[in-house]
Order: sequence, then structure tokens, then C-alpha cells
Amino acid sequence: MKKDDFIICIPTYKRAKILLSDKRNPLDFMNDYLLSKTYLCIREEELIPYSDVIVKYRIKFIIIDKNKPVQALSQTRNNLLQIIIKRKIKKLILMDDDTTFRYRPFMDSKLLERDKLIFTDKNKIKRYLQSKMIFQEMFNKMLGYCSEKYPLIGIRAQGFAGKYLRRWDLNQRIVEIQCIYMPVIKKEKIIFSSEVEGFEDYYFTLKLLTLGYKNVCLNNYVRDSKMNTPGGCSEYRTAKDNNKCALKLAKLFPDYVTAYAKQNGSWGVNRISVRVKWIQAFNEELYNARQI
Repeated sequence: MKKDDFIICIPTYKRAKILLSDKRNPLDFMNDYLLSKTYLCIREEELIPYSDVIVKYRIKFIIIDKNKPVQALSQTRNNLLQIIIKRKIKKLILMDDDTTFRYRPFMDSKLLERDKLIFTDKNKIKRYLQSKMIFQEMFNKMLGYCSEKYPLIGIRAQGFAGKYLRRWDLNQRIVEIQCIYMPVIKKEKIIFSSEVEGFEDYYFTLKLLTLGYKNVCLNNYVRDSKMNTPGGCSEYRTAKDNNKCALKLAKLFPDYVTAYAKQNGSWGVNRISVRVKWIQAFNEELYNARQI
């Protein structure tokens, strides 16, 4: 496999102005090389609104869902998977358009943002800990792990990072940014299920685990995002839909997923969420059978 046999895809919808604003977005973390490997995945009717984004960051684009009504993110992602399979690209890095990133250099509970200064033990100043160089290192590690053995790689959520003191863990929740080994996805016909819209990342991860494929979650890089940012999924997702899909996910994976009532939510109302036994979902028997 060629060293650069990968692409980065960012599905985005009605967020061109946000990507052009002063607020940091995933493109701001990328160096020129990563930008050259990046595609915005947009609808045909939004090509003009996103043209300034494409020019500003000097990136390419893929037209998704051409001549079709607005579809849910799961369907857009599945269309994208088929495009990547047809192009015979080995690795896909799939990113949300509203994700931000921070770095944990010492594996304690502290998170350091870009431009923040710290003093090392030798009293030397290190700058730009969440720099474009650090971001490239994160991608190098994800791509390095990404293989038939570990077909799904991600990074830790900021809100849960503090209790994880190792640099990586196996068989965890992988959402918002995913490094995917496409030959396994093609072989096993894995999809982002539209039956559980809003939890399609969970479904994708659980299907791989239950088929005996390990994943890797990097803990010294963390991600964060603001729920219900204007545009994107907030254009069509509702609390009612969320509740229905949470219950459906629990029905599809009853041994590993438990639905529960959450007392606060992104829509300002109580909703149903899920607890998942990620580690237990890994099917070691199927994994071992493939090693023979």
C-alpha cells in the first residue's frame, strides 16, 4: 500500500458561513499536506455557498446525494463509503465538520490548547502543543494503526479523557473522527445504519466489534464538538427521532446496549440515551478464528 493511500472526507451541510468564520474548524488544524488529501462532501445545490471555503483552504470536494432530496447523515456516509470503495482507496478518515481538538502531552487530566505555553522539566518553553505538526502526528498514528487487525481508529472525547491514563485503549467508542480500513468494510459490508440515525456511529463501531474486529482509541489526542450547531444534522434531527433510534439500537444489540432516560439534552428536553458495553461487545472467538 502506498504511504499516502488515504483521503480525508468531511461531510458538511449548510455550514459554509461557519467554516469561514473566526471559530476554529477541523480545516484550521491541517497543514498543506493534509489539506491536499481533504475533500468537503457537499450537496450539488450548495457548491456556490461552499466555493469560498474550497478556495480559502485549497481543498477538493465530492458531490454527495446528487439530485436527491436532503438525506440523513447516515445515508450520506454510506454513499461516501461506496465512492471510496469504487476508487479503491485503502483508508478513509471521516470527520465531523464541527469538531475541535486538544492535546494531552503528559497523560494526566490536563488538556492543552494550541498557542498555550508550558514549561517542561528542563524549564524549556514548548509552544503550539496543538499545532499543525501535532495534528499531523495524530493522523500518522491513526493511519499507522489502521489495518485489517484494527480497521477502526479514533480519539478520546474531551469530557471523558481525564480518567484514561494510557496513550491508547482497545475496543472503545469511536465517533466524530474515524480512520477506517476500507477493505474490511467492503468485505463485511458494514454500513452506518439509517435505522438508528443519530447513533449510526455507535452501530458502525458495534458491528465491527461483534464481528471480532478490534478498534484503537488514542487517548492523548481529544476531540470536542458543540451539539446542535446550526446546519448539519440539526436541520432534521429531533428529540422524538433520537428517542426512537436509541431504543432501536438497544433492540439491535440487547446484550451490550441499554437505553435510559437522560434528564437533560441538546434539545432542552428530557430524552433517551444509551449506555454501551464496548469492551464486552468485542467477539474474541471470531477474532481468533481469523488468526488461524
